[in-house]
Amino acid sequence: VVAARQHSSGEGDLLDRMLETAHPETGERLTPENIRRQVITFLIAGHETTSGALSFALHYLAQHPDVAARARAEVDRVWGDTLLP
Repeated sequence: VVAARQHSSGEGDLLDRMLETAHPETGERLTPENIRRQVITFLIAGHETTSGALSFALHYLAQHPDVAARARAEVDRVWGDTLLP
C-alpha cells in the first residue's frame, strides 16, 4: 500500500501526510517500515479507546437506569419505527 501510494497523487489522508512530511530540521522522511508500524499503532489504539469508551458507557447506563431510559427515548424519538439506521 505504501509503495503504491508513493507513486500516486494521493488521497489527502493520514497516509499521505506520513509519506509527504519531513522532519523540520533534518529533512528526513518516515521509512515505509516506520509508516507501516504507525498505521498498525493507530488501528490498535483506535480499537482500545473505542472498546474502553463503550465498556464505560454500558457500565454507566447499567448503573443509572434513568439515564439509560432517557437515551433510549432519544433513540426512539430520532429513529421512530425505523428498523435500520
